[in-house]
Amino acid sequence: MKVLFGLSNEDTVKGIVKFYEDKYKEKLEYKIAYYFKNFSSEIATGDYDRAVLSEELEKMPTKSYAEADKLLFEYIDGITNNFEARNLILITSERRKLGDNFLARLFVLGVYTTLTGSDRTKGKV
Repeated sequence: MKVLFGLSNEDTVKGIVKFYEDKYKEKLEYKIAYYFKNFSSEIATGDYDRAVLSEELEKMPTKSYAEADKLLFEYIDGITNNFEARNLILITSERRKLGDNFLARLFVLGVYTTLTGSDRTKGKV
C-alpha cells in the first residue's frame, strides 16, 4: 500500500507506519508532505492508495476560524479533484466535534473519514 502523509511530525508518521506494519504484517510505502501546496501537488502526480492529512499541517494565514475553514475547505475540495475523496483520512484540530458544520460540508465532497477528539490515534489512522 502506498500512502501520502500530510503531517508535520516525522516521528508521528513513523509511529503510524510501524503500528500498521506490526498489526497487518504488510509493508507500507509512504512519503511525507510538510506543506499544503506540496501535499496537493504530490497527491495529483503520485499514485497513492490512501492519504492522511492533518488539518494543522501548517499555520493558516488568518486568525479567523471562519476564514481558516473557508481556506481549508477550498484546499480539500481541490485535492478531491485529483484524488478519490473516500481514500482521504483527515485528522482534525481539537476544536472539531462530530456533527460540526465544516465536517458535514466535507462529507458532501466524499471525505468520509475524519478523526476527531479521542479518535485521533495511531490505531484509528
